[in-house]
Amino acid sequence: MKRLKLIRSVLAVSLASLFIAGPSLAAPTPASLEWQEVCRFDDGRLVEISGMTRSLRHPNVIWVHNDSGDEAVLYGVDDRNCLTVAEVRLRGVQARDFEGLASSVDEKGRAFLWVGDIGDNRDSW
Repeated sequence: MKRLKLIRSVLAVSLASLFIAGPSLAAPTPASLEWQEVCRFDDGRLVEISGMTRSLRHPNVIWVHNDSGDEAVLYGVDDRNCLTVAEVRLRGVQARDFEGLASSVDEKGRAFLWVGDIGDNRDSW
């Protein structure tokens, strides 16, 4: 419970800092947005994509994962043709409700994928 309170506090501070930052982080007005469909996922394994991030190691690859009810699997999708080009199973991981996915590099320049099993649709954990 203490860990959850700490996470909520960090999120609250992070969100508050976004609002305090002011006009420099202002979102574009709807009139300036131009939407364009980039991909339509036809792979039957991608039933409810819940997280998405660009690969830092593989050009043109977007990593995605499904929402709750799937196994602990990440799928690599080529953003040029929307075809699934990779499937990575996370060994020793039980996916309750994957909701977040991010990519980053460490101090040595190694690429990492971060999976957030942070969903709680039933407010039970």
